Amino acid sequence: MLSDKSGFGTIYEVEDAAQHSKVLKILKPEFNDQSKTVTLFQQEAFLLGKIDSKGLPKIDAYIHHDLPDRTMLHGIVMEKIEGINLGSIGVSGRSNMINGSMLLMTGVSDIKDLRG
Repeated sequence: MLSDKSGFGTIYEVEDAAQHSKVLKILKPEFNDQSKTVTLFQQEAFLLGKIDSKGLPKIDAYIHHDLPDRTMLHGIVMEKIEGINLGSIGVSGRSNMINGSMLLMTGVSDIKDLRG
């Protein structure tokens, strides 16, 4: 497990059939029956899949699977990007990254507004 501190998901490093490292983000079980949260999780995968930008992972797949207890497992398989871990950079670096992220999110918001 890479992290369980992400908002809605638990993040794992996995390998595909060709042994390439990937990131698997699984929706936390406590959110599976919250339709609004599942929808937001699906939208995250959809939007990341539409944006082609250096520094954002490419989405390989959105998965869902029924478990034996009839719980639905939701997940996003994405490219693993090597680079700086946000937890390891200083305050000024975080500030620059936050500013860049805000510009990106503004662009994503504009795209979403255009889609309706």
